[in-house]
Amino acid sequence: MGKTAFSGPVYGAKATLLTFTTSAGSTLVPAQVTVPAGEEWIATELMLYRQSTGSTAFGMGLYDDSTLVSSVTITSSLAAQDKTLIITADASEYEGKVIAAGSVVKLTLDSTSLANAPVTGTLRGYTRFVSSSLRGE
Repeated sequence: MGKTAFSGPVYGAKATLLTFTTSAGSTLVPAQVTVPAGEEWIATELMLYRQSTGSTAFGMGLYDDSTLVSSVTITSSLAAQDKTLIITADASEYEGKVIAAGSVVKLTLDSTSLANAPVTGTLRGYTRFVSSSLRGE
């Protein structure tokens, strides 16, 4: 068998794209990043975890610039609750929503989530290379 080795990033490998963990009194926007030029993100899963007991309905939203892409809500007040949401695919994709290069991606909590700390939110998916010729450069 031959060996496969990569000299750069492996586009298409599923990974954590954005994550956060809050503490009491945290902000409603605990994670924000701009998608780098030269790649687009395909968001496939949104995960939310609450360690302590708390509100019976609190959630997290995924925003692409100012547009809500997807959201996930935990509906139990018990401790150690988690929820994973598979993000509905764009029509042209096998899985996930495409987030273009240069987009500002935010994970936001609703106001009831602040009393539920610690809370962890994660966006998973994969990156795709975008040629500079396709970007108009």
